[in-house]
Amino acid sequence: MNMSKDAYYFTHDSNAKDDPKCALLIDQLGMEGYGIYWMLIEVLRDQPDYKYPLALLPSLARKYNTTPQKIEAVIRGYQLFVVEGGVVFMSETLVKRMCAWENEKTRRSLLAKKAVEARWNRAKELPQKCDSNTDVLPMKYEVIPIKENKRNINKKIIKEKSPRSPKGEVDLVSLKDQFEIFRKRYPGTKRGLDTEFNEFVKKYSGHVTEIVPLLLPALENLMRWREQAAKRGEFVPSFANLKTWINQRRWETEYPVESLNTIDDEHKTSVKFD
Repeated sequence: MNMSKDAYYFTHDSNAKDDPKCALLIDQLGMEGYGIYWMLIEVLRDQPDYKYPLALLPSLARKYNTTPQKIEAVIRGYQLFVVEGGVVFMSETLVKRMCAWENEKTRRSLLAKKAVEARWNRAKELPQKCDSNTDVLPMKYEVIPIKENKRNINKKIIKEKSPRSPKGEVDLVSLKDQFEIFRKRYPGTKRGLDTEFNEFVKKYSGHVTEIVPLLLPALENLMRWREQAAKRGEFVPSFANLKTWINQRRWETEYPVESLNTIDDEHKTSVKFD
């Protein structure tokens, strides 16, 4: 089963079955026909160009325990799909939705890249040398136990393992502040800031400066998706605890968030039957 991060979510509005074209499909072909319809939408979603060859319908029929005739009846009989040149079929509305999703994905990627570039630009302004009392540490870090104030209390000094900025330095205090803004915003179960930040730095050693600016934008996109999904009547899972969210790199998950001018259209189906 292909469970790439792009395939985790596929919007399916709860009132899709009430569209007149789907209602006719169900009336004439029953729930089997309706199931075939959504199978075809899912198949199209997995194609690079969201199109599928008609010549492969017998293969689909064998795979999903139906007949080529029934599949072709769903494709051609209810104006739910468009056949191009008698060779491939597609869903125009699926294409529109996926193009909007891809544009949003590209926009978020550019914003994240700009955030990283801004961090490097600020890093360039740091002094070349720092005295031993500053919070700016060389960018190669590993965990080294030391003793503090003559007591046997192990502390952790963080040294970078690979250079991340032109001057080879990283402001951990600034990164920790950014991490705390994200942490406070996260609604799930959390622990202490020091514990979570130290574990985060240890786990993603060498990539902290790249990842931290991505956390808050990813969380805001997730919360926006959850709000829109709830309005559409879709199932919205509970937030994982923060440790799980970070360990599973969920800031990389893409969510199909609608633009602001479409949020109020609560009954717009994910596949519009024109």
